Amino acid sequence: MITGIKQKAIVGHNGKIEIPTSELPEGAIVEILIFMDSPDDSTAIHPKLLEAIDRVEARQDLVTFTPEEWNAQYHV
Repeated sequence: MITGIKQKAIVGHNGKIEIPTSELPEGAIVEILIFMDSPDDSTAIHPKLLEAIDRVEARQDLVTFTPEEWNAQYHV
């Protein structure tokens, strides 16, 4: 049976990663996948999103509708 553990960790000196958990029995064979957040991705905001936020804050070029109009158009 395969079990999974999802946990965040901080990379230490020389790339060392520690995963303190009682769910890993000593001597168990494990397979490890590492996903690292890119420094650029964590702070990057798409320019189109910034433009949209500016338009909302300035209340320009907005598409407005009432709840009744929404229900009439999109009610499933």
